Amino acid sequence: MVGVIHQDILSSTIVGVCTQYGIACRHGTFLCSDMLKQEFSLDSKRQQQQERSSTSENICAETEDGLVRISLAHYNTVHEIEYTMEKLESIPN
Repeated sequence: MVGVIHQDILSSTIVGVCTQYGIACRHGTFLCSDMLKQEFSLDSKRQQQQERSSTSENICAETEDGLVRISLAHYNTVHEIEYTMEKLESIPN
């Protein structure tokens, strides 16, 4: 599993793009404790992202945006990982 938080792009937006390309991933806090939310500033990053966002879609996204979780394991091919990276890198910002 790989978990990421982008400085400028909402996790829900990243997951939406990945879904369009058939890449299985999710976003959220995944039962993260309040202590870890504070440690990784998940709540404050969400608020900062909303303030920078100019689209109503992002402002209306769920409150617990959290991080993006992509499940990668020993059965993924190099091609699948390269495809995922290519699509992630194609997201504006």
